[in-house]
Amino acid sequence: MGIAATVFGEKRSLRVSLIFLALCAIFTVLALVIGIDDNIPGFIILVLGAFSLALAIVHGWRKSKKYGILAIGSFVGIFLFGILHNVFEGLAKNFMDIVFLYYIFAGIGVFSFFMALMVCPVGFLTGIFGFAILRIKEYRERKNQTKQDN
Repeated sequence: MGIAATVFGEKRSLRVSLIFLALCAIFTVLALVIGIDDNIPGFIILVLGAFSLALAIVHGWRKSKKYGILAIGSFVGIFLFGILHNVFEGLAKNFMDIVFLYYIFAGIGVFSFFMALMVCPVGFLTGIFGFAILRIKEYRERKNQTKQDN
């Protein structure tokens, strides 16, 4: 299995990841067919595709700490990429005369905007839900462990 084994772990994990990736592709194509410009259902389907992509990456995590780090990093990322978007859009406007720099700065601004509005909120919500679910699971396991020890 090679690289897939190191990225996804075991065979079952690879299958689950491929299912989530297929769902991501289906949701994304469906959203683009429906349309996402001023169309709430299309945008919701696109967000479901982003969640499917996030779950394809994190579904194998078994420690709440990883989800906590994801939530904190994504929360900070929302503001960081929002600021970067504004900075690079301003730089693009200042360098309109130099076409090459204009397109570089505008491209980075668009990337930052996408990260701030799509990727980071999905990562934040995935981190919060994963953290809460695994924290409850870890608490119950510790509670059962202390009952068995007594």
